[in-house]
Amino acid sequence: MSNLLHYHGPTVKKLLGWRINDDEEKWAEKAIESLVKKLKKKDNACGTVEDLEYALANPGAHSKCVTITKSQDGRLQIRFRKNQPHVIYCKVWRWPDLQSHTELKAIPECTFPFEANNRTQQICINPYHYQRIEHPSAFNNYPSSSPEPIPSPLSSTTSVSPPSGMISCASSPEYMDAASSPSAFHEDAENHMRRQVIF
Repeated sequence: MSNLLHYHGPTVKKLLGWRINDDEEKWAEKAIESLVKKLKKKDNACGTVEDLEYALANPGAHSKCVTITKSQDGRLQIRFRKNQPHVIYCKVWRWPDLQSHTELKAIPECTFPFEANNRTQQICINPYHYQRIEHPSAFNNYPSSSPEPIPSPLSSTTSVSPPSGMISCASSPEYMDAASSPSAFHEDAENHMRRQVIF
């Protein structure tokens, strides 16, 4: 890990601090290192490392799309494992047990969501632009992400302020309302399940 942190310094270290699970540390390091390289290249991508940091530190707040260019088959390989980029980064920062893109749904405000028939060359990897589709049989097995701001992993005094121009790359979607937030989605699903059990 020292070579990785030496190469990218505090950026990779800070992003590693927000990951959810320590079980796959080497894989997460490689995934984040790859992402930082792609975001620094900025080959027509939208969003910056700072935009990603803001989204991770403020999961309930409106945040920009953070995109990378899709590969030919739409997948990204990290340490001999291939998956769609948005799945990889949702796994790193939100749901460590995530397996497939079929478990995710983009929020309406996401301008560059993953879709099997999506023709754009960019894909949003902002983990807070996706909601987990929770299946009734495994409803209680998945942790819900906290909608409260998460302190910076580097220090408790460091704050991440909204990046300037919080406007989407392709358009300027309206701010998320409470009904479309990830926590509201979780609560709606939970209430729906309770109603089914009662009736």
